[in-house]
Amino acid sequence: MNYFESELRKLFEDRYPDATFVGRHCYVPLSGETRANICFKTSGYADHYDTLSVKVVDRKQGTVDAINIKLLELLGKKQSTSRYLSDGVNPHIWVCDGKAEWYGFRPSAQDYEDMRNAASDYMEVFADPEYLQSSGMSMQM
Repeated sequence: MNYFESELRKLFEDRYPDATFVGRHCYVPLSGETRANICFKTSGYADHYDTLSVKVVDRKQGTVDAINIKLLELLGKKQSTSRYLSDGVNPHIWVCDGKAEWYGFRPSAQDYEDMRNAASDYMEVFADPEYLQSSGMSMQM
């Protein structure tokens, strides 16, 4: 399992037991034909994954809608224990020498909850409540 998959599992595995994790992506069923595709993306700097991307995809029609949630806007600037980052750090996962990790901080339980809730709020717009109930999933816990 790669680092991105482990972070997506921390975010969504408990809330969405029917989720499928493939490489750097998490797929959450929203209805019979609709899935959410969730991943971390860059928004300008190579290897700085500072955005949570959520795309709603219909298996027959393709992309229905998509949103990019900037971690800085969602979580704010984070305090770092590094003396080189005394002004704080914009939250992102970075890849350096083939190793991925959060840069300059570790997300708190509240940070994970905020990311989870933001993605869930968006997915809820497209979810079929009857489908989720029959599959034992819920959008909000």
